[in-house]
Amino acid sequence: KTSGQLEAHGGGVTLLVDCSSFPDAEWETVRSTQPDVRHRPAVVLRARPDGRVEGYRKGSVPIDLSPAIDWLS
Repeated sequence: KTSGQLEAHGGGVTLLVDCSSFPDAEWETVRSTQPDVRHRPAVVLRARPDGRVEGYRKGSVPIDLSPAIDWLS
């Protein structure tokens, strides 16, 4: 997805990176460092069984996901 595959389909694509399967310790590393994603815009998120979702954005995400995601600072 990072070698132009998304752009080849007309662009305008927001990449969602689902880290829901990450164990707590791995997610904490991602959460604290918020590593770069090679596609823009992108949302990196983690959903929990209790329904809580947190994540961060890279680039200008064209849709408002604030009602569903607790954004990390």
